Amino acid sequence: MYKSIRTAIANILRKRVSPTSLQFRLTVELIALSVISLTGVTVWAGWRMEQTVVNGYKQMLEYVAMRFPSPDADPPEPAVARAANNNATKDKINTINKLIH
Repeated sequence: MYKSIRTAIANILRKRVSPTSLQFRLTVELIALSVISLTGVTVWAGWRMEQTVVNGYKQMLEYVAMRFPSPDADPPEPAVARAANNNATKDKINTINKLIH
């Protein structure tokens, strides 16, 4: 098998390819056009994917930002005041203070 592959390569290399022949020029042009086209599609797909990732990241940041209260919002003091006024909370604080001292 090795010998047959080497023989085939040697036969191809022995033949001289004329760079002025129509077949050679058309083949080179077709290869160049294919490479340029595939490069363009690859660049476009990469750019598009980057835009999609960036937009998804922006949407996630907006969602997270909406979940936080705005700085102008009132602090949750009523809930803290209710907890402080709760007798059970006072009892727990007193018990902890007794254990510490």
